[in-house]
Amino acid sequence: NTQFISNLTGYVPDDLVLSPDAIAPSKRSLIVGYRGRPLPIRYGKLGEEKISIGRVVKYYCDAEDISCDIAWSEESRIYGPKWYEFMLSCRSMLGSESGSNVFDWDGALVKRIAQFRKEHPKASDEEVYAKFVSANEIDGIMNQVSPRVFEAIAAKTVLVLYEGSYSDVVTAGEHFIAVKKDGTNLPQVLALLQDS
Repeated sequence: NTQFISNLTGYVPDDLVLSPDAIAPSKRSLIVGYRGRPLPIRYGKLGEEKISIGRVVKYYCDAEDISCDIAWSEESRIYGPKWYEFMLSCRSMLGSESGSNVFDWDGALVKRIAQFRKEHPKASDEEVYAKFVSANEIDGIMNQVSPRVFEAIAAKTVLVLYEGSYSDVVTAGEHFIAVKKDGTNLPQVLALLQDS
């Protein structure tokens, strides 16, 4: 007799009103913008995607001399009104699904990872993922749309997102341009952005 109700993972404040005379996306100086955040490997694949989308698109933009401002270090984070200013300077904003599909059933995953890292200080995230995280990850269960998606929409900034379901709130080809996770369709994605 349990009823499950889907909920969004965050919100956009009611008082978020971006200037109606904001520069049109096609006139913005940056073709692609992004700020990610490195998350501990215990968050699994969705956490890793926060970095990988930035890495794959930045590599492509740098190689093709496409104007971008893409970063994912903690030091590069942008907060408050400056975040909205940044979004309004970008023709498009990258994104990936939020959440975590890693379930710590007995509450000991973090402790086991910490102990392993203490005993094996040179262990890579890939090793930790394979040894501890992988068995606790169930793909597709908790993938969520991020409030950043709604902020970008409010800023009339084109969404360029990894393929995904995004809580069935936004749809590829209608609300966002989808990027394949291996980046193979980036030439088509950037061509669409040049055409906006």
